[in-house]
Amino acid sequence: MRRGHANPFRAAVVLACALLFLRSGSLPAAAYQDGDFVAVSRRGQFHEVRTHWHDLLARHCPHFGRSRVVAVPVPQPQGFKAVDTYKIQFSIAGDRLFSGWLKLLGGSSPGVPMVDMTLVRVGNDIKSISAEVVEVPDHYAAHHATLVEEWSNATHWPKHLLVDFKWEEAHEVDAVPGMYVLFATALVAALVLAVSSLASHQDKLQELAEDVMGAPLSPALDHASPSGAGAAFVQQRGVPAGPPAYRPAAAPKAD
Repeated sequence: MRRGHANPFRAAVVLACALLFLRSGSLPAAAYQDGDFVAVSRRGQFHEVRTHWHDLLARHCPHFGRSRVVAVPVPQPQGFKAVDTYKIQFSIAGDRLFSGWLKLLGGSSPGVPMVDMTLVRVGNDIKSISAEVVEVPDHYAAHHATLVEEWSNATHWPKHLLVDFKWEEAHEVDAVPGMYVLFATALVAALVLAVSSLASHQDKLQELAEDVMGAPLSPALDHASPSGAGAAFVQQRGVPAGPPAYRPAAAPKAD
């Protein structure tokens, strides 16, 4: 096969593998039912040092598809000072989704922080999350006076952080019909490549057939006669053509 020509069978295999990879990537990583427990972990950062991940207790975690507000305890970091900046990050659904780093203390952080987290569900899976730090609304502050005092006192630890888990539902896009169209297109492309490859190598196939047969293929070749073209063919192969065929002498004419 000449270099520079695409192998149609290899192209078909590559396209099929790509489609299978895309199809597998479209499958949900986890299937939840309404009300199921969703695992959440947290870690902190201060002095440019990050702590290890810590799993939240079940009562502090969200339930799939159900909005709720929880108070997550935040322990005192070792060596933390009142003037330091403290940030927190959350991991959702077994470290598949992560929030950004959320500033709770220091700088321009709210006096009494609250994390407003939105989880986007598509069918029975969690597709994305977003989170931001806001000031605790007045109606929450009125019902959580102890929590407000904790954040107002820099030396009081642990502090409890209100986290508002909200759910949004997005429409699921069915990718199966599109995959079928791509697969059919790949098959047609492979067929076109195969026909094109065979057409471009027609001369090579003819030369190969001539090498196997030992002579150019010609419709004028006379295989039935031992003389003429047939004899020339035998002589070309290096085999003696043999003596000419016997012909009886003509009988003398009668007087």
